[in-house]
Amino acid sequence: MSVSSPLLWTRLAYEDLGMPIPAVYLPQRGLPPDTRSMWGFEPVVTRDSDKPIPYVNRDGLTLVADIRSPDGMDLLAVPEAVFTGTGKPAYVAEPQLLAVGHFTDAHPPEWKEAAYTAQALLVAIGPDDAPVLRQAYPGESPVRAIRRLWIFNAAIAAVHLVAPGRRWRRH
Repeated sequence: MSVSSPLLWTRLAYEDLGMPIPAVYLPQRGLPPDTRSMWGFEPVVTRDSDKPIPYVNRDGLTLVADIRSPDGMDLLAVPEAVFTGTGKPAYVAEPQLLAVGHFTDAHPPEWKEAAYTAQALLVAIGPDDAPVLRQAYPGESPVRAIRRLWIFNAAIAAVHLVAPGRRWRRH
């Protein structure tokens, strides 16, 4: 994936879907191949809905989303220690850029406000370029068509947000 050509990502209607905080959908083809398993995204269909959706992390790093762009989002890896819960700002010299995407329109102010209030986003990664319902193939059984829906093949996790006033260099 080239960070110079961002992919089209989708903001999900999180309230209509019963999600507690704003959510985005990212197509798997725009991410490193092992993103889901390496970072601990949970399959949507098998996760226990009574448990909170986990924040993703691995090897002392955690993923964060930067939504400061009017219609874009960067997905970054930063040291997990940044989110210690002490309330003290932490400095990250150079976060690792994992992926860059943009949306078809500017982030709605109420969506952005809800995300910053939650200090997080839910990120769903799925096999399709967009989270849409597809028609069944000619002669395909309804059960098989349903199994191909993005929601049954997606994985989800929570990511922290970059604070609105945060500054760092991006290469």
